[in-house]
Parts: sequence; structure tokens; C-alpha cells
Amino acid sequence: MTAEGQGNARPIMEQRWRDLLFLHWAVAASDVAPLVPDRLTVDTFDGDAYLGLVFFSIPFVRHRSLPLTWGFHETNARTYVRSGDRRGVWFFSLDAASTPAVLGARLTYGLPYFRSTLRICKEGDRIRYSGERRWPSPKPADYDVEAVVGADRGVAPPGSLNHFLVERYSLFALRRGRLVSATVVHEPYRLCDASVLRCEESLSRAAGMPAPPTPPLTTFSAGVDVRVCPATPFR
Repeated sequence: MTAEGQGNARPIMEQRWRDLLFLHWAVAASDVAPLVPDRLTVDTFDGDAYLGLVFFSIPFVRHRSLPLTWGFHETNARTYVRSGDRRGVWFFSLDAASTPAVLGARLTYGLPYFRSTLRICKEGDRIRYSGERRWPSPKPADYDVEAVVGADRGVAPPGSLNHFLVERYSLFALRRGRLVSATVVHEPYRLCDASVLRCEESLSRAAGMPAPPTPPLTTFSAGVDVRVCPATPFR
């Protein structure tokens, strides 16, 4: 599965994403629009924009130019955007428990990565994610989230809200002031029901968004294997 407009870009990195918890809140598009570049339009579903927090582990990363592999936990705060028919993700922040990942992604992709201390604890059908941002600011940007995973619901049907939220294969970023995009390639997520038992977070406020006033729409995926393409100027 690929994003629209992938072109002939060849993947340069392999990753395994595991134990993904997706939290989403409907928000006003007018709250999101000032936080994304003018060239991009806030993508909406039935008139609503969405703030997303995604918590997961990346136990395997391999770049084709490096003779080693590594892994770390990651959390991102994001929304959804489009330019014409090209739909993708705009990241407010990406917190990672890896200094090389933070520095490398900031340099090569222009993504707003932050060095953080992150933890994932699993016990039966319960999973807990917690973390604290170390550098750079804005801070505080902490969280403590616990969820219980339920029944497997399979792949999200095209046209559904879950498909709109999770099946995103392009990202946009500002690299040295220029808009760039990149594609990720993976099979569609198999999603499970999930319920949040606790959600304490300051990531949304650090991103410039109001604190979500309602419980989130929550889904979980055991994971996907991913190939990541390089960032290229967006035209």
C-alpha cells in the first residue's frame, strides 16, 4: 500500500512498528489551520478536523546506508492535511527515546523530533504508555496513558472514519523552510477495539492545541512492517 503521488521514490529505510495506540479527538479546523503551512489544507471528515496522539514501539530500524540496526519507542502528535488529491499527516511533534533518531530525522526530513524518556508496559490485555520530553522545548510535554485492548476488527473499510485517520501514507514537513513530503509503504493496519482507562497528557498543549475536552476515539494495532522513502521537495 502506498500514498497518492509516491512517484518513483525508492525506500531507504525499513522499520517495524508495534503496539500502536491511536487516540483521536474531533477539533475545529479553525484551531488547526494556523498550525500548518499555507500550502496545505486541513483535511476533515464530515466537517471535523482531528488531533491525533499515537503511541508505539519501533523495535527494528535499518537504514540502507548503515551497517547496523536499532530500536526505540516513539509518540507523535499530529493532524491530517491535504494538497489537492494528496492526503497526508502533519506532525506537531514526534517524541523518541533515541538521540540519533531525533537528530537524524530533524536533519534529513525536517520533522519536529524531540528527545524524550518513553516507556511501554504490557500486562495481559492492558498496555500503558508514559513519557517525558527532555529536549528541546516546548515543555512540559508529558503523558501517562493506559488502555485495555479488545476485539480484533480487521482492516478499516475505505470511507470509514478509522480509515481516514490511520491509513495515511504521506507526511509533510518543513526542511530548512521548504515544504517536503515523504511516503511510507506498509500493509493496511489490522485494528482492535480499545478503551482508555487513564489519559493524562500535555502534548496537545505543547503543540498549541487546546486540551481535548472529551474522551478520545481509541483504536489499537499490533503493528505493521514499514518501508520509508526519502523526503523530497513538494511541488
